[in-house]
Amino acid sequence: MLQKLKQIVHPTEEFERVNSQMTKMQEDFSILKTAISDLSKDLVDMRKNFRDSLNEIKLVNEMHLEKLRAEAENIGQLREELQHEVEDFKLQKTRMHQKLLENTDHEVRDGLDRLKTDVNRYNDLKRELDLVNVNITKAVSEINKFNSISQKIKAEDFELTKFTKQIFQADQEKLRLMSEIENLKHLISRERRTQHR
Repeated sequence: MLQKLKQIVHPTEEFERVNSQMTKMQEDFSILKTAISDLSKDLVDMRKNFRDSLNEIKLVNEMHLEKLRAEAENIGQLREELQHEVEDFKLQKTRMHQKLLENTDHEVRDGLDRLKTDVNRYNDLKRELDLVNVNITKAVSEINKFNSISQKIKAEDFELTKFTKQIFQADQEKLRLMSEIENLKHLISRERRTQHR
């Protein structure tokens, strides 16, 4: 009889042990499920933050590209104006030589007044070109910053290299225009020396 009682009690203890293990496993599973849910939420938040950051960077990049396009357009306009001024200057120089030979001192003074006006316009253009240069330098600095950021995110997401080349070309054009301005100053100086003789 005692033997039968032991057999009955023994399975009950085994059952309680298994039941306890099942309860612990359910608790562990519940903790794991909560951790996975939290991790999933964190991943969703990280993805949203990444997209927001990427959209913000793209928006800022587009704004800077728009500014660069506007600056490039301004440089083109300044270049055309400078070419017209150079042509006008050459034409006026020829006329002044003819007037020096043919007309009186009064006409020579009128020509000198026009030459002074042209010099002022060239000086104004040079100041504008200096401002454009400062803006281009700032824009290049900003693009370099965004280029660095874009390489950390994903290199193929941005194509800033061709815009950097365009900026470099615009800078070269600016240097060429500044050289032309210096040449014009030399021409004006030479012209003044010729007139004072």
